[in-house]
Amino acid sequence: MPGGSGGDPGPPGARGRVAMVVRNAVAGDSRVRKSASALAAAGWDVTVIGTSTDGEEHRLELDGVPVRLVPVPAVLSGYDRARVRRREPRPVGEERFAGWWSARQVLVDRDAALRDRRAQLLPEPARRGVARLLSGPMGGRVALLARTAAGAATPGGGWRRLDPWVQEVELALAPVVEALDPDVIHAHDHHTAPLAARSAAVLRRRGREVRWVHDAHELSAATADRGAGGLRGLLRRRMIGGMLAELVPTADAVVTVSDELAERLRADLRLRDRPVVVLNAPPVASGRPAPSLRERAGVRAEDALLVYAGGLTPSRGVDLVVRALPALAGVHLALVAPDADPHVAGLRALADGLGVGERLHVVPYVAPDQVVDYLSGADAGLVPLRHRPNHEISLVTKYMEYAQARLPLVVSDVRVMAAFTREHGLGEVFDVDDGAAGLAAAARTVLGDPRRYRAAYDAAAGVLARLTWEEQSGVLTGLYEHIARTAGSRTPAV
Repeated sequence: MPGGSGGDPGPPGARGRVAMVVRNAVAGDSRVRKSASALAAAGWDVTVIGTSTDGEEHRLELDGVPVRLVPVPAVLSGYDRARVRRREPRPVGEERFAGWWSARQVLVDRDAALRDRRAQLLPEPARRGVARLLSGPMGGRVALLARTAAGAATPGGGWRRLDPWVQEVELALAPVVEALDPDVIHAHDHHTAPLAARSAAVLRRRGREVRWVHDAHELSAATADRGAGGLRGLLRRRMIGGMLAELVPTADAVVTVSDELAERLRADLRLRDRPVVVLNAPPVASGRPAPSLRERAGVRAEDALLVYAGGLTPSRGVDLVVRALPALAGVHLALVAPDADPHVAGLRALADGLGVGERLHVVPYVAPDQVVDYLSGADAGLVPLRHRPNHEISLVTKYMEYAQARLPLVVSDVRVMAAFTREHGLGEVFDVDDGAAGLAAAARTVLGDPRRYRAAYDAAAGVLARLTWEEQSGVLTGLYEHIARTAGSRTPAV
């Protein structure tokens, strides 16, 4: 397989149409944006389809690529957030059941295409009986119990019964995807795998030669429980694992973010070939100047500034950094995150309670090709992750962004990042079980001798040269070249 795009890409769209799908609002997803932009630059006609956060459809352009954000009605789960925000009554009784039943029929038809057989629907008398049962006062509870029992007993995890949310994404986005008449459907993470697999099957039934690519950002099955314990957590892990084991082997290519994750996916999903590794590294040579991080944070040049960029969920350990600030006199913390992030308020309250609120600053995101320059305004980069399966197996995006900004690092002892940091001397590793005290000690060491760590970056220049999007995007466009050359063949590309 070639490692690059193979020369002049030709006019835009010359290589075919790509429908890139993801279950988020796209703007904050650097991997999706960089992938779409790289493929567009290589001559593919790319459209990104994501989900709307306000119940309305939006059309926009990011990095020169058209983006459509589509609302996802809760036709299966029975909870429509947009309707609740508008204080509209939820449909009940026969009306609610009619929408549910119609959605189920659509999914049965799509499944028939996937499994290459005729749709099997309940006969009309049985449908009326189900309608009467589910439309009654106990209908919701009956449906939940029946779905849980059936899903638990179904081989492969019963995802068709137990995961209405992923199928609601499919019902909303699939018509948009299929209307594009794509040559390739590129599906990010597990949330869009059913959509991609079944849309590819539907289009093939219509005589359209289409490929689909699964892009695994993480080890989804290991974290599918969302923190739930007991039977609920077990059923969620089994459900997502079963869904991926069924669908991902039907993909024409599988892409992921690290070597270790590639090996896990190959073993767990019994893939014929190892997934293609495309690190989610930042643009460097093509990077653009960014606004000043310090000016946005309101921090003087002479004051020490730590930076954390990314999600703020508790597993990310950002609270440890806030708790460490009282032990770091005069040190400021910049959180690169949207103000609307639901965890910002709690972190601000924590900082205020500790008397360090004036040293906590929340600053907005910038475009992916501005991130490295943006972060370079800080004195050290933070990766305080708690131990979770996905945190142990790769260099996360923020780590590579800090490294390309040549920031000394303060990293928790998650396996791969801790080992890389120690091997190349790029910062200090702290035991996350030591909490804020351990983080504060590591930060004091880094801030006390920054030249030592910046010299280590000089020594690691050869390694860092591979951790760039310019290097990694060539792997992605090379994979697509292979897909284009093998069009007409149903042999998987990887």
